[in-house]
Amino acid sequence: MVEVEFARMAAQLHALAGELAAAVTADTSGILATEVLPEIFGAGRQLDLLTCRLIERADRSGTYKVDGAANTTQYVKQASGESGAWASKRVKLGRALADVMPTVGKAWEAGELGIDHAHVIAGTIHGLDYDLAVDMQAFMAEHAASLTVEQLKTLAAELLAAAAPEKSDEDAAKKRAAQHLSLSETLGGMWRLDGWLDPEAGLIVSNAIAAFTRKPDPDGDVLTESIAGRRAEALVQLARHATAHAESCNGEGGNRYDIVIGVSHQTLADGLGVGGTPDGQRFTAATLRRMACDAAIIPAVYGADSEILDFGRRTRTISAGLRHFIVARDGGCVFPGCGRPASYCEVHHKDHWADGGRTDACKLLLLCTHHHHAVHEGGWQITIGKDRDRTPWFHPPDGRPPLRGQRRPLLRPATDIPQRT
Repeated sequence: MVEVEFARMAAQLHALAGELAAAVTADTSGILATEVLPEIFGAGRQLDLLTCRLIERADRSGTYKVDGAANTTQYVKQASGESGAWASKRVKLGRALADVMPTVGKAWEAGELGIDHAHVIAGTIHGLDYDLAVDMQAFMAEHAASLTVEQLKTLAAELLAAAAPEKSDEDAAKKRAAQHLSLSETLGGMWRLDGWLDPEAGLIVSNAIAAFTRKPDPDGDVLTESIAGRRAEALVQLARHATAHAESCNGEGGNRYDIVIGVSHQTLADGLGVGGTPDGQRFTAATLRRMACDAAIIPAVYGADSEILDFGRRTRTISAGLRHFIVARDGGCVFPGCGRPASYCEVHHKDHWADGGRTDACKLLLLCTHHHHAVHEGGWQITIGKDRDRTPWFHPPDGRPPLRGQRRPLLRPATDIPQRT
């Protein structure tokens, strides 16, 4: 198609879309609306694909610079009048379609998937080796037509964990590092809460707020407050509850949350793959193994034929008395040079519960959240010495000599200070 003809057809399309939009009035019947909406939805998908491909051409050719834009996203934002996020999404998709998503492009042309499906696929394969990326996009494009966007995300997480576990863990680490929370008082006296949580933290907080949110009483008054308002109320109740118990708990915790996660025995054994919650969230094997150390996670462990081999094995959780003993013995994080107090720490199984490790005091250590991640997902190994104090030794992932852990018992001679070697 010659360029003049293409431009003429684009102008006609614009005019036709305007006429159709103007033709919808209060007199338009609902029957007509439901009849034509599938066609409009299909046209919308094709227009999204057309937009992404045209943006890619402007991007690769450099013609976006004509209007003085610094980059393609800025050009698209200016030309469309849409947000930077809207523009960035289409710039990235245009590049991915041209480079590594040929099957996605064909499925999109056939109306089998839309821009949100394509965005999930592009995000999943980003950074993978070319051959693996092409294979994965083809597989996901083939199944996207029968899946919702959320279902496709679940499939993508499982594929990524199986095909590229190192990237799956790397993505989880990036999300964890990107966590932040802001709380500020406005001039009007209100408080604004804003932030981001990784999947694990979000699941914990979401479940806690849901547990404290007031529910309708079948025999009582109908709730008039919005669900958002009741969630805010629940968060305040959580804070009051925590404040009231802070002194007695001393940050030592207990069963901090109670969540069932389905995971295969092979995933726990190999450290590869994912486990899932009833609402479809997925966590990598490394995250599951760490969460299972000290939290009241209830694992439903499945065999190869989807039969449940084990459910709950709550003996891995740390009783209050045992935790008190470990706090008195370790005093805080035992990682060399850390010094964080017990209130910042979780109990780590030296021999992991998933590998059959026993919940014995001599096999348990206090580690702060940061160093707990370092051991489970950062490659650090721990051995326990055979000396009187059963000193823990931490072996760096790069093979350097081990570092001696430091215990700070609550009662000890002033000269008894562990030395780092």
